[in-house]
Amino acid sequence: MLEKYLNDIKELLSLVEKEESQKIKEAARVLAECIQNDGIIHVFGCGHSHMLGEELFYRAGGLAPIKPIFVEDLMLHKGAVRSSSLEKKNDLAAEFMENTDIRPNDLVIVASTSGRNPVPIDAAEIAKANGAFVIGITSPRYAETQSSRHTQELSKAIEQTREAMIQCIHSRGLTDKETLRLSQELDKLIVESQRKKMAKKKSH
Repeated sequence: MLEKYLNDIKELLSLVEKEESQKIKEAARVLAECIQNDGIIHVFGCGHSHMLGEELFYRAGGLAPIKPIFVEDLMLHKGAVRSSSLEKKNDLAAEFMENTDIRPNDLVIVASTSGRNPVPIDAAEIAKANGAFVIGITSPRYAETQSSRHTQELSKAIEQTREAMIQCIHSRGLTDKETLRLSQELDKLIVESQRKKMAKKKSH
């Protein structure tokens, strides 16, 4: 079991080296430029992802210009289920990001395993709106299997899937497997969108 575990890790690291090395080098370059220009590196994540900020902040011999964005309600010690639920709320990030001093010379790292929840998405968007460079750390393979929970992203996904389905109908026909798959995906997205709208009405 241990041997298999270690071999799997080696394979994953090799995959990262093969597929992500250029992006990692680019991220390193931008991080170096941020520090050279007296910028601050902000780090944000919800749930377990917030630990990336703790890992980088106030380390002996580590970088000084690191500023984690800690939001206790989004961490686990106030309730794991509560944290998970809050991460899915649209517009919540605006409440704490408005008190975070992010400037154009800064860089913001946002960690999110799925990349689908509204809070990290909004945190990244707000940081970009403030002129900061944003680096997202996520699992693309996992993200590709899940629809976004963000209201705007969900609307965009619905439109993109609808357009793809229409094109597929014209090129392959109504009964083609890909057309049917896109139709099912569109149904799921619309149901999810309606569920979110109803939940928002209830919360008000």
